[in-house]
Amino acid sequence: DFKSTQVIIVHDKRDENTGIELRSIISRIDSPGLTLQEGFFGTAAGARNSALANCEGEWICFWDSDDQPNYELLIKSLDSSYDVVIGEFFVEIPTGLVTRVKHGSNDEQSLSRVSFNPGLWRMAFQSKVIKHLSFPEIVMGEDQCFLAQLNWNSLKTKYSGEVFYTYFSGWHTQTTGQGKSRLPLVLSLRFLQQLLEKKTGKEEFIRNMASRQFLTLLKSRGFKVKILAVIE
Repeated sequence: DFKSTQVIIVHDKRDENTGIELRSIISRIDSPGLTLQEGFFGTAAGARNSALANCEGEWICFWDSDDQPNYELLIKSLDSSYDVVIGEFFVEIPTGLVTRVKHGSNDEQSLSRVSFNPGLWRMAFQSKVIKHLSFPEIVMGEDQCFLAQLNWNSLKTKYSGEVFYTYFSGWHTQTTGQGKSRLPLVLSLRFLQQLLEKKTGKEEFIRNMASRQFLTLLKSRGFKVKILAVIE
C-alpha cells in the first residue's frame, strides 16, 4: 500500500525484458504512488540522482533491489523533529550467517559507527536536507561520498533501535562482490580528500570513511591497486 508514500523504481536499462517485467508488476499493484523511471544511467549514482530529482515527499530513502528493506518499521520511526533517522540493519552472507549491526551507547558513538559502516539504505532523510546534493558519478563509494557532503554537526539525528534493512553481502552480482576490482575506490578517496580540503562536512566522519576505503584498497588483489592506494 503506497497511499502515503511515493515509490520510484529506477531501472538502469541493460535489456528490454526487465522493463517489461517491471511494468507488468507495477500495473498489477495499480498504485498512483508507485512509478517506474527508466534510463541508461550506467552507475548507481546516476540512477539515484535521477530519482532524487523527482522525489516529492517530506522524507527520502534509497533502497537497492537485491536487498530487503523493512518498510513498515522505517515509516513508524519517522519523526519530523529530526533531520535524519538511522536504523540498525542485518548483514546476511551466502552461507546464511546473519549479523546485526547496532548503534553505539550514545549519539556520538553511534555516528562514529555510521562513519565506519554507513549503509545509506538504512537511513531516511528530510528532503530539505539532501535535495541540493548529488551522488558523484563514480562506480564505487558514491554513497559514502554523498553522506560525506552532509554537515552532521548541524543535523538532528535519531538513532532507532529498529532494524530497517537486511543487506545481502558477498554475492558475485554486486558491485562490491567477491573478486570485483576495488580500483574505482581511488576516485572516491579523491572526492573525500577534496571535501576535506574545502572543509565541507564533518572532518572526523570523512576521515573515518576514507581510512576504511584506504584499507580496503590495501587489501585488494593486484600490485597496481596497492601502489595507487599508497599514493592517495
